[in-house]
Amino acid sequence: MSNFLDEIAQKAEVQTTTYSELEPVPNGDYTITPMELMLKEAKNGCPYVKLSGRVSADGPHRGRWLSKAWFFPPEDEKRAVQEMGRFKTDVITMGGRIPKKMDQLGVTGISEQVCDGRNVRVKVKYWNQEAGKYNLYIQRLDEKVPNTRPVGTINDDDIPF
Repeated sequence: MSNFLDEIAQKAEVQTTTYSELEPVPNGDYTITPMELMLKEAKNGCPYVKLSGRVSADGPHRGRWLSKAWFFPPEDEKRAVQEMGRFKTDVITMGGRIPKKMDQLGVTGISEQVCDGRNVRVKVKYWNQEAGKYNLYIQRLDEKVPNTRPVGTINDDDIPF
């Protein structure tokens, strides 16, 4: 088996991509597969929820990561309540349900719902392109793109031996 792997490793060329990993994804509409939704805490102690997903539709940006964060500043209750409203709206748009308690367990439950291989349409809009700062707007579930395994994952069926 190792001889076979050595032979094909010598024959295979490094795959090149049509984009630079460091170049920002351009403004526009994309289909992503949500991969992770986590409750975190910023350095200043502000709790936030971060969504990370990969561009799943075919095209030059397939496999690129996009993320969105909802911040809930304890010192500004009005802003925190507004942001929680946006978060709840986005979760429902992605097909999730809002738990009774918004703690680590609640966010884990939401993550299990929205990070299940479904595809979501999003819009990327830069507010500081030089610094790579953008807003990610959750638009809708994308029924047109079939649910698939995320790019870059393999399972035992993919291995030919």
